[in-house]
Amino acid sequence: MLVGIFILSGTLVAWALGARLSMLADLRFRGDVLVFGALAIQIAIFTPGGVTLSQENLELVHMATYLMLIGFVLLNLRVPGFWLLGLGVACNVAAIFSNSGQMPVSVTAWQSIGLDWNDMAHSNVAPAGPGTHLAWLGDIFAIPRVPHASVISVGDVLMVIGAMAFTYRSCTPRIARTSGMLAPMRVAAFRRVLAARFVSGVGDWLTQSAAVTWLYAETRSTTVVSVYLVLGIGAFVLGGLAAAPRLGRISGFRVLSLIELSRGTIGALMIPFALAGQIWPVIGLAAVSSLLSAATNPSASSLVPDVLPADQLQTGNALHQLSRTATMIFGAAGGGALVAQFGITTALTVDFLTFAVAAVLYRRFAARGAQAPDEAETGGASRRELGAAILRSPVVLGLTASFTVVTAAMGVLNSSVPALFDHRLGEPSAYGYAMAAIGLGYFSGEVITGSMQRQRVALRSISIAFVICAGSVYLLSYAQVPATAYLMLFFLGAADGTTEVVHDTLMQLNVTRRLRAGVFALADSIKTLGMVAGLAMAPLIERVYSTSGSLRVTAAGCLAGAFLGSIILFPRGARRSSEELIGVSSPAADPHEPAVAPAELDGPVPEFVLQRADAAEPLSIADLVAGGPVALVLLGDGHPTAEQRAMAIELAASGARVCIVSPTGPASNGHELEWLADESDRAFRAFGLDRASGAGPRSGVFVVDSQQVLRLAFVQEQGAGWLPAAVVRSRIARMARAA
Repeated sequence: MLVGIFILSGTLVAWALGARLSMLADLRFRGDVLVFGALAIQIAIFTPGGVTLSQENLELVHMATYLMLIGFVLLNLRVPGFWLLGLGVACNVAAIFSNSGQMPVSVTAWQSIGLDWNDMAHSNVAPAGPGTHLAWLGDIFAIPRVPHASVISVGDVLMVIGAMAFTYRSCTPRIARTSGMLAPMRVAAFRRVLAARFVSGVGDWLTQSAAVTWLYAETRSTTVVSVYLVLGIGAFVLGGLAAAPRLGRISGFRVLSLIELSRGTIGALMIPFALAGQIWPVIGLAAVSSLLSAATNPSASSLVPDVLPADQLQTGNALHQLSRTATMIFGAAGGGALVAQFGITTALTVDFLTFAVAAVLYRRFAARGAQAPDEAETGGASRRELGAAILRSPVVLGLTASFTVVTAAMGVLNSSVPALFDHRLGEPSAYGYAMAAIGLGYFSGEVITGSMQRQRVALRSISIAFVICAGSVYLLSYAQVPATAYLMLFFLGAADGTTEVVHDTLMQLNVTRRLRAGVFALADSIKTLGMVAGLAMAPLIERVYSTSGSLRVTAAGCLAGAFLGSIILFPRGARRSSEELIGVSSPAADPHEPAVAPAELDGPVPEFVLQRADAAEPLSIADLVAGGPVALVLLGDGHPTAEQRAMAIELAASGARVCIVSPTGPASNGHELEWLADESDRAFRAFGLDRASGAGPRSGVFVVDSQQVLRLAFVQEQGAGWLPAAVVRSRIARMARAA
């Protein structure tokens, strides 16, 4: 029953992400009679009052029903996403077949949720013991506090995830992709970013995991752990605020090389204090290291759209996050293990070596002149300008606000996890392993998110993921066995991992290049303030509500973040919902997506004539596209905003031909842009714009190919944001590859 509830919940999640469940009626399965037959037999032999068989015959018949299910799975592997559901069935079958037709169940898990051993009399489970085979595939996860508390297996978990994946894949129209998941790895500059970030990231997590494990072991105090985390994260906030206006002035690779060299030096200074058992100097030096690290993530995240084509941006961010997650898994687990086995000194020595290796790598890149494309020193921006960029964009504001609330909730979680594993689960050194479980969840979520293509789905997925985080933490608060706690942390990480990838992609698409690193840094600082607040409140919350109560406060915070994100992101962000994360495609790709413009894509553009700003001969649409695709930026008000001008300049700098069209045209060209006048408004009418009335859209961006066919259309709705240059570059690049 419990697995059925979870499968239903997963189906609802797939529906909320855009799956049309009516498409399930069109699916055709092979051998579906095998499923109904197996179900009927199991009901007959395991229901009280059903068919009575000898133990030997019961085992044979029961195993035969699972063979029927395996046959059904094999016949339908062609169905998208079905293989994962089948893998779950196979895991359960392996456990049952290796134990004489009975599913082994953990005694501890069974008793932890108050189940009676008499309940086993009419089921196919048996207590696991010394002679049990594949016990880890048995029912080891105790799930309390749901309509039907029970124990579930690894196979059950895979079946739930597989059912959600199957529903989404089968009920969502596909968008043709121009590149695979690993395509960004063919870009040398992107590989350099990943390599160095992996090495330095291991050092980051080694520091935190080792320090938290050591501090708690030394003091058995949640307060000391909270002080360490608050000071470190507070320093991170100050570092981000200080770095934000300056990041645009310095090459990203140069920033990263200087940071790693400095942090390696600080790591070396921590070792003698750790040897002497002095916790406060270690905490202080760790805070200084955190201060310097504030520029690391913004610099690396802002490099991704510079070194990759726009149609690989989402997959590139997924790979970037996967690299960071791998560092979390290795660093968190490694730090906890090193402290538990060899002590804090060994852990910090290994930590120092990771930063040293990262510094050498970055220095070698700098010596070779490794530079991301277009990574010129374009000048920084004031904090006021960066703050205005966050407030002006509904997407960036919604992301920052919702993530700040959820990050505060996660601060409470971070301080509560060591006490949960110590007091209730009897594992005082499990913090690093708990972080590794979250990291494995991140890894899974990021792999899935790499294939996400529609911005509407991306916006919606954030609130849904936060709701899943809330549910996972709520169940964690009632966990009585370590296996259940690790499973809930895995689900927490999987949901949170999807949000991290989507967050970076949406930020990059909605912030101009000049402000990108600074906005990342400022937004990170704001979100980290939420973490500081959560960590600071954690001891008080635990004192009032206990560890379990603290976790339920975390769950409530995740729900609040989901609500906040939905009310800010959906109403206005949905107006640009048809914009894909890998470019903008024709509405014909999905008839259920709203059109991006009144003009019809992939159709001929009516003839019109424009006048050059320098009073030279007029240009027809045929003249404009004679040399290849042209991006026309039509400005109904006649004067571009700062966002529109920055987009046009960035496009022109990338090699695309850009023409700015206004009713009268400017007095001079200015920059490298080509200004044209449309005195008769014929061009505006050709693209479906109503410049004169003001009742409808007045500005937009349109890409026309050399055959005078419209290939991209974006119309700015009133109050909505402007189209990022990366989207236009992506469409032009895809047109070039198709040609």
